[in-house]
Amino acid sequence: MFNFNKVPRPEIMHYWDLKFQGIEEKIDSLNAYNILMEEYLSKLISEASIQGKLEEGKNNQDEVNILSTTILSNTFYSSFLVQIISLIEHELRGICLLIENYNYQKFSINDLKGHSDIDKAKTYLLKTIELKTNLLNPEWQTVKNCYLLRNSIVHNQGYFDNNSTIHKLVEKCDSLLIGDTIQMMRPKKRIYSFTIKDGSINESLIQASRVLFQKIFDYIKKINTYQEK
Repeated sequence: MFNFNKVPRPEIMHYWDLKFQGIEEKIDSLNAYNILMEEYLSKLISEASIQGKLEEGKNNQDEVNILSTTILSNTFYSSFLVQIISLIEHELRGICLLIENYNYQKFSINDLKGHSDIDKAKTYLLKTIELKTNLLNPEWQTVKNCYLLRNSIVHNQGYFDNNSTIHKLVEKCDSLLIGDTIQMMRPKKRIYSFTIKDGSINESLIQASRVLFQKIFDYIKKINTYQEK
């Protein structure tokens, strides 16, 4: 734990205001884009269904059209989830770097071990400004769950095994569907994949990130204390 010298720094708090205003604007842009794409994809699915009915009996055109739009939707939702997580990681890292500079810390987030900036930010916020993640829940847990989904998408194309945490998340989330399964012989186990069927999971992640950053900002504003050199 670090002991803070109680030194009000209103000029630094003004900069923090600007920092979080910038984050808020980025989140607003993500939200607007998500709404726009949700409307576009809903229109595509509706048009595919109508077109299929007009061409009923011609090579199951209805199923073909809906399948193609479903693949398109999953591709967008998956890639957009990855984009949102990337923004959250970037901004959490940026906050830790500002704390390093303004609190005159002797170590950086870059010095911490970990596979993700989200995990390293958790440790850094605790060790520097004593911000525990239980104060950031349930939003922090939402981000962590979506980060696991992000890893599955990026590293395994959405595939996971039966005993993984991903399987439990998919079963609990209405926006996720279990897709293809593969029976492996060595080692003998069944591999599943998931698809994202609508934009509600990304919407929830966007709103969770908004509240998460607001909580961090409120905490920093509350302590309003920075170590002197």
